[in-house]
Amino acid sequence: MFENYDDYESASSKVDKMPIYQKGSEIVDLVRNIADLIDDDNSELGFAKAQMLEDAYMLTAKIVNAEGGDIYAIRMENAAIIRRAGN
Repeated sequence: MFENYDDYESASSKVDKMPIYQKGSEIVDLVRNIADLIDDDNSELGFAKAQMLEDAYMLTAKIVNAEGGDIYAIRMENAAIIRRAGN
């Protein structure tokens, strides 16, 4: 996909500067802080904690995938997943 490491670094830097990616990173940090407050002994809250963390991590991954995908259908699929995870 990338000819050399510099091409990868350039693409990575571009994504890191995107406002939507930065907001996704803020959401991940916020959810991590909230999850740290949840006691793992409670099974119902433990499940909610795991689901929140999964959705938060998925947001940034799908943003990167959507930006890296040149195919419109892949971008729209990732947009739908991001929307669902954000709700």
